[in-house]
Amino acid sequence: MNIKDMPLGACLFISILMTSFSNALAQPVDVKVTRSTTLEAYVDGLVSVMMEEHHIPGLTIAIVQNGEVRLLKGRGFADLEQNIAVDPNLHLFRIGSVTKTMTYTALMQLVEQGRVKLDDDVNSYLSTFQIPDTFDEPVRIRDLMAHRPGFEEVYRGLWAKSESDYESLEAWLKGNIPKRVFAPGEVTSYSNFGAALAGYIVEEVSGMSFDEYLESEIFTPLNMRSTTTRQPWNGDNAKLMASNLRDRLAAVYTWNGSVLQPRKFEFVVGAPAGSVSSTAADMAEYMRAHLNEGSIDGNGILGREAAQSMRARIYNDRQSADYASGFRTGKIGQYETFEHGGATLTSYSSMLMVPSLEIGVFISTNGGDDPFAPQNMARRIAAYLADAEESNASSVEPISNSDLEKFSGAYMTTRREYTGALKLLAAFSGISSVSVSPNNTLLVARGANSAEYVPISGDTFRNVATGETISFVSDTNGVPLRFNNEYGNSTNIRATSSENPQLLFMAMGSALLFAFTNLLSAWKRRAESKPESAWTSGLHRLSFVAATGVFVVIGLFIFMLAQITALGNGLLFAWPLNSATWFLTAVMALLALGALMLAGLAPAVRARGFSLWRKAHYLLFTLALLFLFAQLNAWNLIGLKYW
Repeated sequence: MNIKDMPLGACLFISILMTSFSNALAQPVDVKVTRSTTLEAYVDGLVSVMMEEHHIPGLTIAIVQNGEVRLLKGRGFADLEQNIAVDPNLHLFRIGSVTKTMTYTALMQLVEQGRVKLDDDVNSYLSTFQIPDTFDEPVRIRDLMAHRPGFEEVYRGLWAKSESDYESLEAWLKGNIPKRVFAPGEVTSYSNFGAALAGYIVEEVSGMSFDEYLESEIFTPLNMRSTTTRQPWNGDNAKLMASNLRDRLAAVYTWNGSVLQPRKFEFVVGAPAGSVSSTAADMAEYMRAHLNEGSIDGNGILGREAAQSMRARIYNDRQSADYASGFRTGKIGQYETFEHGGATLTSYSSMLMVPSLEIGVFISTNGGDDPFAPQNMARRIAAYLADAEESNASSVEPISNSDLEKFSGAYMTTRREYTGALKLLAAFSGISSVSVSPNNTLLVARGANSAEYVPISGDTFRNVATGETISFVSDTNGVPLRFNNEYGNSTNIRATSSENPQLLFMAMGSALLFAFTNLLSAWKRRAESKPESAWTSGLHRLSFVAATGVFVVIGLFIFMLAQITALGNGLLFAWPLNSATWFLTAVMALLALGALMLAGLAPAVRARGFSLWRKAHYLLFTLALLFLFAQLNAWNLIGLKYW
């Protein structure tokens, strides 16, 4: 499922959770090679460097071209402890969100059969729950396939540690219906919930479980005998992975900065969004089918028209990358690509096809420190086969510095939570800063990463290093409202003042400043030991307690962030943290103190025992608290809003 740009552990948590390479600032891709190099030699050299650089324990790869399997190869270890080398025909790797392409292929089969219509309201296929009618337009089947249903991100319960934590797909969907934050079709914002809902609709329409349907209608026709949506439960149930497949699962690892550590299998509750395990050999057959208009060796999963429609964008409103029917569409050089990335909490994959050249590349790893390594390798291999220079995609259109300035500003990703406290994570990972360089180019920065873009046409810009593009959408006055990221899986909307994390930190800083000076004043008054009236003494005590509360709240906030960072991927299973409960409870206590401070404002102004300085300080401290509460509320940090 997917990743990028967060503080340490929180970064890993969100990006992998988001499951599908949101590489807004893609890594440079060097495709200059010696053409006399054979394919296998080129792949060996590339893989060797990437495995060493990114601490990858094992890797499986399949390359197809012109209807044939060009290369099947395993590198490294399927099990480090037992010293078992990867076999691309034998070992199953977790393919993460590449699963979604199978889910949408299944849904397209039902569309082809006339049992599902692309323009239908998804609610017409749901019998036990409904998607709320937030907007005039309903969420349609085509919106699910294009990742444009308008849902907020859903984190809760997507993964389970064990069978006891697992719930049915229907129960998970019903219990985690996301808020609809955009009108359907308006923006692309990758949705695990949307993909899982698509899989559930397959169940509702076909009368078969998701596992049974894919086995019957996709895996069996393509002779993918080593591919399964089922997971290795310890118990005996209908969803149990067959023992002959379970015994061939590659072990998974994470890099802790010094060594590779073995990890347990992570169970995906929203199975249609990312539960499949497969071999490179099976994935070669899957790519061959999609590259050959839906069939291979006389066995079809789609008719020609349906297969072609899966490669056509449902919404054609941008030059930059976007989604067709469940597949990401982009470019390598002048060639259109048809692809998908995937990540579990430990395993990373990429499947990339170039239909016009009948090229397909699949790569999956069982660990390492870079979820984008398979994507970068797949792109380089495809570029090698296509003899394409990605960075020379198009000419540059001169734009003056003043015309570029309109694009400057802070933009926030649409792939985030809007209603719960985890919205806070977007303050650290979801902000992109756009500015103009002295060279009349755009600089887009997210976290510690930045990239330079040159204008190529209108509101479209090309990454100088990668050749990938971003495109802006403006209002009727020409003011940019948002831009679509390079990978095409999310949209970045110009941040409002309430969504500017700098204001949150400014509010905390001002509250801390006045709290500190308040405590200093209290220490000074105690040293002076001057007599005070009951009102004056009471207001001083209230200010002192509120100032102490500010330090407690911000201290707990810092502690909560530190714990999130330390937990890394474990946050997924540990949330809500005790530290979050303490912090949110302390915020509510401080809110009560703030209300008392506000109520005491008039008496403070009238109090004879208050000097002009103390009256001004009381007023400013109260205003600082109100500013802090406004910002905490904007980030869903008032009340126990965990999700």
